[in-house]
Amino acid sequence: MSSLDVRIERLVLRLRGIAPEAARSAADDLGREILQQLAQDDRVTGGRGSAEIGALDLGPVSAPATGIPTHLRATVAGVIVDAIAARLPARHGG
Repeated sequence: MSSLDVRIERLVLRLRGIAPEAARSAADDLGREILQQLAQDDRVTGGRGSAEIGALDLGPVSAPATGIPTHLRATVAGVIVDAIAARLPARHGG
């Protein structure tokens, strides 16, 4: 059984050229999207231990051309998952 705990104290994300309504809509269920992507990411699944991330500054994120909130949510979650995976302890034996 694996046990992985990730804590992010602060998240900084910059979206340019996105309508405020689309940004708010994309933020809805962002946590759920992040969890789904983490559960499917080979860099993360089966991991053990914990990671304390004081601040996660993603800088500017390139939004998908569609402007559809669900696509924006998936893109933002993917950037967050990449940043989390980069900070997790190295996996052994897998």
